[in-house]
Amino acid sequence: MLKNFSLKWLTAWVSVTVVVLFVLCYLLFKYMWSYDRAVEHALSLQQGEVKRVQTVINMAKAELEASLADYAAWNEMADFIRNPTDEFVQDDIGSHAFESNSLNGIFIFDPNMQLVWGLRYDYETGKEISYDSIRYRFGELLVDAMRKEQSFVDPTIRFIVIDNAPFIIGTSRVCNSGGSECNKGYLIFLKQINDKFLNGIEQATGISTNILVRSINQDVLLKPISNITYLEMLDYRNHSTVLIQVNHSVKIPPFIHWQELSMLAVFSVLMFFFNLTVVNKLVKPMLIKY
Repeated sequence: MLKNFSLKWLTAWVSVTVVVLFVLCYLLFKYMWSYDRAVEHALSLQQGEVKRVQTVINMAKAELEASLADYAAWNEMADFIRNPTDEFVQDDIGSHAFESNSLNGIFIFDPNMQLVWGLRYDYETGKEISYDSIRYRFGELLVDAMRKEQSFVDPTIRFIVIDNAPFIIGTSRVCNSGGSECNKGYLIFLKQINDKFLNGIEQATGISTNILVRSINQDVLLKPISNITYLEMLDYRNHSTVLIQVNHSVKIPPFIHWQELSMLAVFSVLMFFFNLTVVNKLVKPMLIKY
């Protein structure tokens, strides 16, 4: 009786061992080969998504740079700096300059960096906004433009945070219409990174993004989150002040899916009973003998 019980226990133990070894071998193979390749493929696709978002951002910066260069290399702009008139503001700037270029601020300075004319504007509501929060930063904002050559127009595009909101800022020397003799003054363009900007990125790439201000989101880079990449944008001091959060549409796959786990469990149960039957047939003659 004891031997009979021992052989039955051994039969069950062998069956369980075979199933466990099968499951372990399957998981090891998946981890060392299949899963590793799947993760590498997903990361490669995510890197492609990051590059697509960067391309769209660079295109937006290039568009602002081109608009800024058009206004900066303009004899009428240089004349306005020497002799400001309301007609120039109404006819050549006005609300259409803000709306057509999606701008939120235009500031014009003389060669001594004294403000000649400036306006911070919400083109969506048509209302003016106070620029007191950046009034005393104009000097440092124009440092890049001051260092530029005076022989040709060469705008600089950076990022900046104003009142806890992210902006793209463009600065340039003012030149003649030929784009030379760039000693007429200075020009600043401001463009807020808002929902319209983010929607443009998503429409162009199919990828959802968010904009974060670094100073109030200090911990996001310290705690990496799967399937999210942060692009650090530099300001006029080369400091990272704006983060663009890329929410990847391609996800890193889990090690094992529920469907796969269910099938593995079913197969393991079937294998257990199959092994139990086989082992039982092998040891049955021994049970009869004893």
